[in-house]
Amino acid sequence: MTRREPRVVAVVQARMGSSRLPGKVLADVAGHTVLDHLLRRLAGCHTLDAVVIATSTAPADDALEPGLVRWLKAAHPDVRLFRGSESDVLARFAGAAAAAEADVVVRLTGDCPLIDGVEVDRVVGAFLARRATGEPLDFLRNQRGAERRIPHGLDVEVMTRAALDRAHEQARAPGEREHVTPWLYAPGSPLTIDHTDPVGPDWSDLRLTVDTPEDLEVIRRVVAALGATVTAGEACAWLAAHPEVRALQEGLQQRGTASAEDTRAARVRGKRLLARVDAGPGIGFGHMARVEALASAWVSAGGRATLLGAGLSGPVAARLRDQGVTLTSLERPAAVAGPGGPDDVGDAPSADATLTLGHAARLAADVALVDGYPFRADWQARVAAALPLVAIDDLAAFPQVADVVVNQNVGFDAARYERAAGAGPGRTLAGAPFVLLRSELRAPRQGDGVAGASPGGADGAARATPGAHERRVLVVFGGADLGGWTLPTARALLAELPADVRVDVLLGSGAQTDTAQALSDLAEAEPRLLLRRSLAAVAPWMDGATLAVCAAGSTCWELLARGVVPVAVPLAENQRAVASGLATAGAGVVPGWHEDVDAAALAAACAALLEDDARRAALQAAGSRLIDGRGVWRVIDAALDAIDRRGATAR
Repeated sequence: MTRREPRVVAVVQARMGSSRLPGKVLADVAGHTVLDHLLRRLAGCHTLDAVVIATSTAPADDALEPGLVRWLKAAHPDVRLFRGSESDVLARFAGAAAAAEADVVVRLTGDCPLIDGVEVDRVVGAFLARRATGEPLDFLRNQRGAERRIPHGLDVEVMTRAALDRAHEQARAPGEREHVTPWLYAPGSPLTIDHTDPVGPDWSDLRLTVDTPEDLEVIRRVVAALGATVTAGEACAWLAAHPEVRALQEGLQQRGTASAEDTRAARVRGKRLLARVDAGPGIGFGHMARVEALASAWVSAGGRATLLGAGLSGPVAARLRDQGVTLTSLERPAAVAGPGGPDDVGDAPSADATLTLGHAARLAADVALVDGYPFRADWQARVAAALPLVAIDDLAAFPQVADVVVNQNVGFDAARYERAAGAGPGRTLAGAPFVLLRSELRAPRQGDGVAGASPGGADGAARATPGAHERRVLVVFGGADLGGWTLPTARALLAELPADVRVDVLLGSGAQTDTAQALSDLAEAEPRLLLRRSLAAVAPWMDGATLAVCAAGSTCWELLARGVVPVAVPLAENQRAVASGLATAGAGVVPGWHEDVDAAALAAACAALLEDDARRAALQAAGSRLIDGRGVWRVIDAALDAIDRRGATAR
């Protein structure tokens, strides 16, 4: 009986939700995506019978499907796209290998556009040859983690399907499930493992992977100089001859085999973050909400955080203290908004930067965080001269100085940001992957009802919790109700919507007293209206809402994270970007600029959407693909990279 040759399948891990560079596998390099470059190189391999792209079932990874399978089939006769667990990478990888009926599995990652097909064939060939002689060999790789001769980005791991299945059955540690192969080569492994170093120069100090924006820029420069068919050896030699390009990656750390959470916790532990932010009437509470998200996550990861600013009071302050964040209140904000809205402010005075630096020195802060329109280039320059700075921004209205600039607005073009003259290297994080959600908004949804609550009127009198199929429209115009839209919108909805639709109004502590009283009176007279004020938690009231009416601010992204379709009206210039992102992504309804619409128009848009189940479902699906809830961790990772980079430069 003729012995069947083993079926060799390359399983390529590829996801859109990278922690350091979201969407990297589809990033452009000389007209082709990073993943395209890798696959074109694998097409020339002689040892592979098939290629499988292993991605997750997360909505964000839908972007990998269009055209991908079609292209792969043109390159290989036997290929497929496999979608598996979002959180358990080892289970996903093992599932992909099983679906492809692999005997021998080659593990590759989709962020290695210059993978060397010759090196893949060499390692696979060595594995097959040794097993053909009867030698017991379960796992072979061309590096041993930090012990290597190859650059990061050329790693090849080959294993039997039986060894992979055994790892899937027995691996328990988070890092083993996340990184696929650590169980196979862990000390005391029951498997037979080995490594094989390539011949030639030692290029272990180079990075040909795409894990950060800096890595991507290096790959782009290599390909621009040498062409898309550049060999790995040529790329290494070129980088060795161009130290100014290699310097772009200075201070970057390659992730180890611990889980992402454990790695982050080790980096954050004991580090101090100082945040400068103001809130209140005329300013709003959106800046505070974004800073709260980062500061509380920083503390939960093992760091220490202090907020410095005006308006640190009410439910937000209580929530921050409960989460271990220290608050230091100022008597007045850095600047007061003018008639043009929250972004109509002057520059923060130099004394504010001096004050912030004084607090940073007393705290021995490792990094500063700022959010607010007054904190422009001069303020940033003074603070960033002393310590790494993360700046949250919406407008790209001035040249940036901060080490990390965060713009969470969907679809915002990062190219609009410019670096200030003389500023050091910086990183811009723009778009949906960097939406900053508080912990309650990152938690799993509580379902259609308002769990654990006894909704009532203005005085909180008991009223039945909404049923699974009850329709309700949420009205939430922020903590300060800028523009006074809550009351007229509530009235218009009650007049326009069918009698079976409930209206839930969330009113922040910054709203005008007369508005609050008028809404309270309306809630007493109208059983369909529920008024809740100054809530410590909003997620339970968002969950299960049929849709929501809101300003086109950060609340839109919170609603999308909770599966709620927003009907949003931009109330200020700084909200135009949010409205544009919502409309472009097809994730919400924007009836028009606030001067061109009124409460009746908002109510009419809601009524139409309530009766159009198909459109509402499409909007909800588009929104679920945008927000994955990991934005705070991506920004924290970038802040930690900035700390490391500053440290490397200082040395």
